[in-house]
Amino acid sequence: MANSYGTNPIYLDTFAAALNLGELLFNDPNALFYVQAIEWQNPTTQNHTATITTNAGIPVFDEKVDAAVPEHHFNEFSGVAFRGLKLGAGAVDSGAIAIFLV
Repeated sequence: MANSYGTNPIYLDTFAAALNLGELLFNDPNALFYVQAIEWQNPTTQNHTATITTNAGIPVFDEKVDAAVPEHHFNEFSGVAFRGLKLGAGAVDSGAIAIFLV
């Protein structure tokens, strides 16, 4: 599949290059995002990780598959505002990320 930026949720499944969602969507790396939830869908392997930060590098979502059987990760934020959202190249080892905005 391909990343889908213009939808709610924002859907990301290709992580070969760094992604700065504020820059991509609004030409502003510090764009304000009001996040309802972030879901890591279908991670495949134990010890895989997924990391999302603000533009300033503050972790917003930092998860790891701990079980032998991959698990589903869902963090609810209830409309918390973040300045910029970034994923470094390879920031998600497997699966896809859905970012639900308010």
